[in-house]
Amino acid sequence: MQPLEIIIMNKFIPIRLESDLIEIHPLGEREFREMVRVVNDLYEILGDAETMKFIPEKLVKDRQEIELRLIGFVSNYEKEEGFTHFLSHKKYNKIIGGINIIPPKKIKIAYNISDEWFIEYYLNKTLWGKGIISGVLNAIVKNMQNQGINKISALCHPDNIASIHILNKIGFKDIETMILGQKYYRLIK
Repeated sequence: MQPLEIIIMNKFIPIRLESDLIEIHPLGEREFREMVRVVNDLYEILGDAETMKFIPEKLVKDRQEIELRLIGFVSNYEKEEGFTHFLSHKKYNKIIGGINIIPPKKIKIAYNISDEWFIEYYLNKTLWGKGIISGVLNAIVKNMQNQGINKISALCHPDNIASIHILNKIGFKDIETMILGQKYYRLIK
């Protein structure tokens, strides 16, 4: 039997952080009250071929697919198989991106990798190149580490130079393995 402290350390606590402009938060009651806006905001990102160029399997065809994904996000939280967080622009009350945190049990099934948490991220293309994702990922990683989660990894398309730069800047290193056409990065700090 494990000590209580270890059990608590392995239970992920959804992240809520904010700066002057950006709020990082899980899907919550506010999003369900404003479902039309949320679906439209997410469709602007996930329905855009340029934004999803390096993760085409995440590209959605219509708003109904977004609604189904939102149901999936809730289900993943309940089963502790994934924790989707939104990036909201506070001034405009608009979702501008997302961070998916995937726990080891789901990674083991998907990629046969043990004991690692994975991070996926996306951002509205109108905000690319402004340092938003770098700042958000850095804050997310620190929060995860404060929760005792230190084995953090990400997959990145080898042609996605901007994302590779972001991962390297935060402390992820290419471990020279490919998984489903994606480079495998692990946090080394």
